[in-house]
Amino acid sequence: MDPVQLLALALAIGANNLAAALALGAMGQAKRWPRVALVFGAMEFVIPLIGIWLGRQAVRTLGAVAAWLGPALLVALGLWVATSPLRGHGRAKREARQVTTWAGLIALSFGLAVDNVVVGFSLGLGDVDALKTAGAIALAAVVFSVAGLHLGRASRRALEHGATVASGLVLVAIGVAVALGVF
Repeated sequence: MDPVQLLALALAIGANNLAAALALGAMGQAKRWPRVALVFGAMEFVIPLIGIWLGRQAVRTLGAVAAWLGPALLVALGLWVATSPLRGHGRAKREARQVTTWAGLIALSFGLAVDNVVVGFSLGLGDVDALKTAGAIALAAVVFSVAGLHLGRASRRALEHGATVASGLVLVAIGVAVALGVF
């Protein structure tokens, strides 16, 4: 994966963290940015590695099916993420404080990163540098988390849905590009 492709992937995946951080910042949790950045970054590093490993195991088992399975999973995930604002996500200030406890952040970041198992799985079906990929995703998650918390404090929830839709559409585009052999 070349640097531009890696950057596009990291930004698409990190946008989930931006959406969550915007919401947390809008709910007055920007002061907890070190905790949020640490947990989100760690989870976004580990989960794609697990997915890449699973994808590599699947290549050995699935053979030719693996060539179309990865792009199909990315497109499906992108569509699911892009349509998630339609399902609605309301949170109160009390819930925001609970979410930004250590346990709450681990649960939230796991929920955000669980789709990265699918992304990692898709990438593991090809030939990617696992540590470089996971590191880029984690770095994007940290940057987006810190920026999102501070922007969220200022802008409230107006940007949350746009970031979520954009990240889903970028995942769809990456899935289509992989299917077409661009990546």
